[in-house]
Amino acid sequence: MRTDFYERNGKRFCVGEQILKGSLITEFNERGEVAVQIHSKTIGLNEMLNLYFVGYKLKVTDVAAYTSVAINTKCASCKLVGLERELDKTHPSKITNVPVLPIFVCKNCGQRHYSLTDEYLRYMVTSNKGLFEQEEMKAVEEKPEETMTTIKEYIIRIFASKKISRVTME
Repeated sequence: MRTDFYERNGKRFCVGEQILKGSLITEFNERGEVAVQIHSKTIGLNEMLNLYFVGYKLKVTDVAAYTSVAINTKCASCKLVGLERELDKTHPSKITNVPVLPIFVCKNCGQRHYSLTDEYLRYMVTSNKGLFEQEEMKAVEEKPEETMTTIKEYIIRIFASKKISRVTME
């Protein structure tokens, strides 16, 4: 399921997928960057959509073919434009694992890139409080910008060690 654009903190669109192990809702900004990603192993897609879009009247229509989500930016490796969402390369019924940070792949050379906007980082931290120690959550509340910068630096180092570039918008 893919929606048309709607207004929520700027223009957005959403992709909802019934995957092998649960349901996945991914909300994208108008450039194709991930703003929110919700994965549930127990709630069905229709229920998740109803919970997530309370108060929104979205028009859902059948389409002849799904168009993958793409980001119109240059690949860090080959410098050509065209990154598409890695999950779109697999039929939803075969998706078993959802990466915490969304991955995009260059259409030209196959180089992997991770998507991390400030909005998604804030969402990820505040919706996964159980992953952090009490002191870390206190730091998020008391010094949000400083703490988010530190978390972002950790993420950059982890992906750099795996030779996965960050999606950068020009």
